[in-house]
Amino acid sequence: MVIGKKVSIIVPVYNVEKYLDRCIESLAEQTYKNTEIILVNDGSTDGSSDILDKWRKKDSRVIVVNKENGGLSDARNAGIRIAGGDYFCFVDSDDYINRCMIEHLMNLCSAYRVPMAGCGYTVFSEERINQPCFDEAKANIEKIDFKSYMQKYMQNETVKMITAWGKIYAKELFDDIEYPANRIHEDEFTTYKLMFRAKEAVFSNAPYYYYFSRADSIMATRSVKSNYDTLSALSERDVFLRQADCGGNITADWGKWLIDHSFYHCLECVAAKYHSAEAIKMYRQIYKQYYRLIPFSFKKTMFVWFYRTTGRVFKIKRKLSALRRDNG
Repeated sequence: MVIGKKVSIIVPVYNVEKYLDRCIESLAEQTYKNTEIILVNDGSTDGSSDILDKWRKKDSRVIVVNKENGGLSDARNAGIRIAGGDYFCFVDSDDYINRCMIEHLMNLCSAYRVPMAGCGYTVFSEERINQPCFDEAKANIEKIDFKSYMQKYMQNETVKMITAWGKIYAKELFDDIEYPANRIHEDEFTTYKLMFRAKEAVFSNAPYYYYFSRADSIMATRSVKSNYDTLSALSERDVFLRQADCGGNITADWGKWLIDHSFYHCLECVAAKYHSAEAIKMYRQIYKQYYRLIPFSFKKTMFVWFYRTTGRVFKIKRKLSALRRDNG
C-alpha cells in the first residue's frame, strides 16, 4: 500500500534567500501530509540560514542540515543519507511545487504499482504562479518501461525524463546510487540508472513543478564544464547500456543519437581547450562503437575528418613531447 507512506522532500539550499520562503511554503502546504522536509544548507553565506531556522521552529516536519559547501550533488546525498521516508522527492530551492504534487505522484505510484512517477513542469521567470490542482481526469498519464524512457529522452522530452526534480522515487531505488560530486547536470549521471532499476514508471502531464528560469541558473548557462560533464555522462551511460544488454533496437537508436550529440559537446571542449584530450578520447570511443550506424553523408564525412585529424594531432604532439624529453 503506497498511500500513507512517508515522503522525504529533499531541498539543497545555497544562497537563495530571495526565493527560499516561496519554496518551503509550497512544501509545507502539500495536501499529502505525511512528509518530512529536509533542508540541506550547503554553506550559504547570505540570509538563507535564518530562513531555515525560522521554518524549523514553525513546522515540526522541517529538518535542517548544515554543512560546508560541497555542491548540489553533495547536498542531495547528505539529505538522502538522513532521510526517513519511504519515498524521496527533490525540489530545487529557487523553484516551488503545486500543493497537490506529492499527492498526485503518490496516487500514480499506488494506482499503477510502480516505484517511480513524474509530472509535468511549468517554466516561470517573475511572478509566482498560483494554479489550482489539475483535473486528474483530464491528465495524460502514461506507464512506460526503460526502452520507452530512452526513446522519450532521445526525442523531445529530455528535460522531463532526466531531471531529478518533478518526480518521486521509492527509497530502495537509491541503494548504492548517489549523485556524482563536482558535476554539472548531475542528474544526467543518475536518473536513467534509477529508471532502469525501477523497470517501469508512470508520467503525467499535470504541470505541478514550477521551474524558476534565472539568467545565472545551471540550465540557463552552457559553460565549457557543462559540455564536458554532459559528454562524460553520455559516455558513462553508453557503457552502462551496453553492459546492461538493453536490446538491439534501443542500442541502435541510442548509438545514432549519441554519436551526433556527443560530437558537439566534444567540439566545445576542444575549442575552449578544456580537457581536450579526455573529451576526444571519450568521443573516439563512441565513434568506434557506432560509426557504422551513420548513413554516408556530409555529417559522416565531418565525423571521419574529426576522428582522423584529432588522432594525428595528438600523435604529433606526443612525438614532439618525446623529442623534447630526449633532448633535455
